[in-house]
Amino acid sequence: AMYVDQVDQHTAVLTVRETLKFAYECFGGADAAAKVIASSATADEATEEEKAKIQEQLDNFPDFVIHNLALDRAADTVVGNDMVRGVSGGEKKRVTSGEMLMGRR
Repeated sequence: AMYVDQVDQHTAVLTVRETLKFAYECFGGADAAAKVIASSATADEATEEEKAKIQEQLDNFPDFVIHNLALDRAADTVVGNDMVRGVSGGEKKRVTSGEMLMGRR
């Protein structure tokens, strides 16, 4: 479960993709991905190719979230606010949900 505030608070001039990648980096990004690989039960058994594939998937996690939250069309659009035209209200709420998902790996 996660808590999503009623009011969406975003940096208006960042795109959806930039917003989610920033959130990903704030939650540890590539460093967290390396820790996931190192701490997995099969880390010793995994080949370098398998580790590279896992690393690639974790590096592309923001794009995975964009796709799964149906934000593909809005990915390169600024989020916006009252003064800057951006994505729709529903898309903005999904961006907020996406930000919360960045910390749940």
